[in-house]
Amino acid sequence: MNVEITPNYSYIFDFENEFIHQDTRVWMVKNWTYVFYYCGIYMAVIFGGQWYMQNRPRHFVERDIPAGPCDRK
Repeated sequence: MNVEITPNYSYIFDFENEFIHQDTRVWMVKNWTYVFYYCGIYMAVIFGGQWYMQNRPRHFVERDIPAGPCDRK
């Protein structure tokens, strides 16, 4: 299946003209399962980080920044 895709933009960048959609589609069909692995790792980091930090004391960033917010008087 050979489908020609042309973007409808007022200006087209060089990398858009040189992008081969068919090759990318073949790669995506071959490697679509990696999305689930990366989603699982991302969710483990987010929810694992929340679980890890739930009983830890808060960290106030303002005291660590020497200048602090510039709009304070």
